[in-house]
Amino acid sequence: GSIKMASPSVLSLCKKTSHSQATPIPGCDATRSLDAAATHAAPAAKKRKEESEAQVVIDLNDSDNEFAFLHSRNQEDLTIRNEKNRNENHLHKMISDEEEGPKEKKKKKQCVQRNNLICPICSIPSMSVRGLTRHLEITHNSNPKKENILFKCSYGHETQSRYHEDFSKCDVRSRFFVIIKMEEAKARNKCTLCNVRPGSVMGFCAHLQRSHKSTLVKESLYLVTECGEIVRTGKEHSKGGHNQRCECRSFTVNVN
Repeated sequence: GSIKMASPSVLSLCKKTSHSQATPIPGCDATRSLDAAATHAAPAAKKRKEESEAQVVIDLNDSDNEFAFLHSRNQEDLTIRNEKNRNENHLHKMISDEEEGPKEKKKKKQCVQRNNLICPICSIPSMSVRGLTRHLEITHNSNPKKENILFKCSYGHETQSRYHEDFSKCDVRSRFFVIIKMEEAKARNKCTLCNVRPGSVMGFCAHLQRSHKSTLVKESLYLVTECGEIVRTGKEHSKGGHNQRCECRSFTVNVN
């Protein structure tokens, strides 16, 4: 057929539109070219957008991983520091305990001497009236009344009760003493180095050891029990079991 030519005004308008990128006119070749270019450019732009978003996700994941790594490392460092501090504290405590050990023992000894609660049978010191009463009951199957002793505090109150420490008129810091009634004390054998009268063979040996840092052998002494046993060392006497059978309350002190 015949080819219809566009009018010069239309051609001029299309050229102007293509060069100036004005609003496309439907049916124009320039408009069709722009549509085609936009159609091809859309997937590329979409792809670039997806890649950009993916990169952002990767960057975020890397940041999270780096943060997690740093957090884990910080926790590990903190654990190591805590363990080191515990070890150092334990070491300081051990050193402190070793240094303060003799002081603690000395303090305890002073406290015992302060109360002067010495068992009348075996000369073992106790920290309190209750402790000495309990010691008499468990170790010697006895009590203050049987041993004819009194507990006297620095306020002047005397009693044989273990609850004397709770007496309302006695101060908590009051000193306590063990008083042996005279008739009982006179019947006991007096120590050759002081005025103490121990109440048993083991008590006599313990008194020499604790108070005078000595022994029967060093003092050239030996004891004879009521049943005829000769005692030269407390260990030998205790090992034989004789002390558990009769407690050896009656004995004589003899010089070699």
